[in-house]
Amino acid sequence: MKIVLFFFTAIVLAANSYGITEYKPGDSLFVWAKSGLNMRNAPNVSGQILAKIPFGKEVSCKGRKSWFDYVKYSKTITDIVQDEEHGGVCQIEMKGQWVKISYDGIEGYIFDAYLSRFKPKSRGGDITRLFEYFKNRCDSVIYLERKVPNLEFGRDKVILCNGIFATQNYHSGGYNFQMSIPDCSIEEVFLILRYLEYELSGIIQKEDGGILIGQDLGGYTIESFKNFVIVTGEWTC
Repeated sequence: MKIVLFFFTAIVLAANSYGITEYKPGDSLFVWAKSGLNMRNAPNVSGQILAKIPFGKEVSCKGRKSWFDYVKYSKTITDIVQDEEHGGVCQIEMKGQWVKISYDGIEGYIFDAYLSRFKPKSRGGDITRLFEYFKNRCDSVIYLERKVPNLEFGRDKVILCNGIFATQNYHSGGYNFQMSIPDCSIEEVFLILRYLEYELSGIIQKEDGGILIGQDLGGYTIESFKNFVIVTGEWTC
């Protein structure tokens, strides 16, 4: 009965789009480009810059996109990412499309790889901050399994109201987790993670677009499967 309930709930929740791979006119989206995002008068990098929209600002969508559009018609631009621990840089291919939006009474086009339905909030305080970021944006949380408080060992299995399913494992040697996030892009999750973490290093993008992020004693892997992004992380003490 528990298994049936889980799949039914996951299907119902995931039917609503929460990520950037799908949107429609009137949707509110938020800018996640650290240095701001240029709005242009044409849907290309040659278009005249009408405004620079700061990080975290809300824009109103005038266009429409489906997950099929994201997969089949996305273009890529190269983002230079700082290795904040070792002082180097790496290149990340950001996949997205140009979308018409409205901001501060002006209409124009921006590249949607730097947009998200999720709004930037204050950072967390430990390695669970990515999970806590999504959890704190939900009105309801369903625990299929929950670690006993004050015990060193245990596991949480959680369904969030935004369709995210997460498993967190706690043990004496460290911590690991896996999250399945519907209707998101790898780029979107990477930008959120880059904002939440104070230092990212060892960033590598695989040929299939997946991103590996190394940290002291652990790190993250961001990959896609169908219309889900799968994020895994593991740390040792």
